[in-house]
This record gives sequence, structure tokens and C-alpha cells, in this order.
Amino acid sequence: YFYRHNNDGIMHKKYSACRLDSTDAVLDRISFLEENGYSEEMIHNCKIFLINDFVNSIRNLDKKSKENRKAIKEKFSLVKPYCKILLKSDKTDNDTKKVIRCLLLNPFLFFYI
Repeated sequence: YFYRHNNDGIMHKKYSACRLDSTDAVLDRISFLEENGYSEEMIHNCKIFLINDFVNSIRNLDKKSKENRKAIKEKFSLVKPYCKILLKSDKTDNDTKKVIRCLLLNPFLFFYI
């Protein structure tokens, strides 16, 4: 077994605002599921995945970067409607609801958690 060390590789780069592009992919997945008649449970789980993915992306970004803050605001505007839907749902567990409430309060709180 050989391991090659690449100093210019992705493993040596900091997280960037590009990480938030996964939000668009998950939103596309939700739209696909809704348009093609998939079960409500599957769609609900995908919405929860959207929230978790967004929060995990925020946690790893440089909090001092203006570019990152701008990207978070932009992507959060896409995520926010799903937060409200999930909060109203009886299917959403309490731990997820706590995360959503924090997100709605201020998505930048996750820089410090």
C-alpha cells in the first residue's frame, strides 16, 4: 500500500463558501422527489438532511470572511422556507427543531457551536 502526499491537494485546503453549493444539490433533490410523487416520509427526510448539511457546512467556514458571510446569507434565504415547514411538522424530532430555531434566530450562531 502506497500513499501519495500532495501538498496542493484538497486535504490541505480550508473549507470555502463553495461547500455551500451542496445546498443547491439537496434543494434539487427535494424538487425531484416532490415532482415525481415520492413518499412524504422520503421528502421529509431529505428536508432534514438539507438542514443538517447546511449547518455542517457553516460550522467549517472561516467566520471572519466576508465572502463566507455573504454566501451563508444567500443560501440561507433558500433554506429558510424549509425550516419553517419542518418546525410545523409533527414528524420532526425535538433535537432537529432546536437546531432549526437556532438557524432562524441567526445562522451565524453555528460559527460558535
